[in-house]
Amino acid sequence: YDFVGPEFTATLDRLGLLVSRMGQAQGRDRWGYVGGIRFWTSLVWEHEAVRNYDVIMRIDTDSCFKGPSAKEVDSYLPSIPPQYVFRSNGPYLGSNVWVKGLYDFAVQYIEKEEIEPLNPELWSYIQQAHEKHQTMPVFQKNFEVMRKSFFKRYDVMKWHKALTEGEPYGVLRYRWGEGQTSVLTMALFGTKDNILMTRHEGYSHGRGVCAEYVGVKSGWEV
Repeated sequence: YDFVGPEFTATLDRLGLLVSRMGQAQGRDRWGYVGGIRFWTSLVWEHEAVRNYDVIMRIDTDSCFKGPSAKEVDSYLPSIPPQYVFRSNGPYLGSNVWVKGLYDFAVQYIEKEEIEPLNPELWSYIQQAHEKHQTMPVFQKNFEVMRKSFFKRYDVMKWHKALTEGEPYGVLRYRWGEGQTSVLTMALFGTKDNILMTRHEGYSHGRGVCAEYVGVKSGWEV
């Protein structure tokens, strides 16, 4: 993915963002991890690599398809049936570590843009998670399938840019993750009928779980 450019880095450095210092303490590139979140939140749909595709599948380096149902991958993945715009496993309650201010930001954005959530059931789940558990639901991010035409809609792009490109710089300041923000996106702009919330049978993920099956080291071991 594209790393944060020097002009953007200068702006963020002036903010003294905690997550960049955390990345360095963990031996990562200064903006590597949050740069990846920014990319998958708002920049991927403008990237040259996806220009000729309407559907893309995202999986982690330590993920694979194995078992009897793995052959199904060849039949339709990375595509999805035409009525769907998004597929992932979830949502389920996530950690409350990386959600500071995210719910309030979403509520303020909804009011400012006069948005009526198109998936009220999912929005209600988000509200309950915030009120009862002080956290946010998440979709699994190590496997997802996304329809580009949906994510390039003006209203969806505007929402994603608001998350990454302006104050309060929540992705870069508080590390708001795609797992949480994608649930918000699907609640605001998706519908119950065009979201496929199920794990693909045969999909496996985790350090070392795919190495023996595919005959190569996982991304964590290379």
